[in-house]
Amino acid sequence: MKIPSSKTPRVLPTRLLSDIGSTILIVMAFVLAGCDSNGTLVEESSDPVSVGFSLASSTGDAAKGSQSSAISTLTLQGTNGTLTIDGIQIVMSEFELEGDNSGEFEAGPALIDIPLDATVIEPVVSDLIPEGVYNELEFEVEDVEFEGEEDDESDEAERLELEALWAEIQTLFPDWPQGASMMAEGTFTPADGGDSKAFRTYFEAEIEVEIDLSPPLEITAEGISRELVVRLDPVPWFIRGDGSVWNLSDENYADTQSLVEFEAEFENDSFEVEVDDD
Repeated sequence: MKIPSSKTPRVLPTRLLSDIGSTILIVMAFVLAGCDSNGTLVEESSDPVSVGFSLASSTGDAAKGSQSSAISTLTLQGTNGTLTIDGIQIVMSEFELEGDNSGEFEAGPALIDIPLDATVIEPVVSDLIPEGVYNELEFEVEDVEFEGEEDDESDEAERLELEALWAEIQTLFPDWPQGASMMAEGTFTPADGGDSKAFRTYFEAEIEVEIDLSPPLEITAEGISRELVVRLDPVPWFIRGDGSVWNLSDENYADTQSLVEFEAEFENDSFEVEVDDD
């Protein structure tokens, strides 16, 4: 049972979607030990696997973005003005690791705060993943959704988990509309010297990511801590091919009461986007 959306989605312009590059990079860092807050070496006695999101540096000649670790913002300069992103939130509905003979590991759902500082890693999974060799990573972003009938006992735990997530979202963002799975907030300042306009834009986003892990992620009983980081580069999401940036103040939810809708698929080096033109 899907949480109903009472708002009419707004289609993300095809021109913008065609400019979004393959913006996901997987980095696997294998470490024998970690450090505490003072930089002291700390031996790991168990077999935890930390999985998280971080910011990837943007490349390209048009409307480049810069980051400020002090205030954790992204600033994008375009021919039409300056777009400052103060925060990006996504609803991760599922995270999965798969192996040929090792079965699979699943986690989720969760509300993820995408770091706007490349030195910060937002934890997604910090758990004891079963031993084995995992060669594929998958995760999905979509709106909070129930599957199965409410009287199906096998789905009761999932239903309660999703209800708890929705309650968390509403506590943090009371204006978060049902059906939204991504949010960006910040300001847009026009190049003509006009006043800056604040925005909070909600998206009905469906993002699917499938990436082969090479070399595979191997989990053993040797007590070696491994860190798997998914680096996202959101800058190209807000850049147009003509050198301008997307004026998200035109999509401010408080004014439009509409969601911006798009679907994206990432598979290794390929990138596909589907747009509902209706």
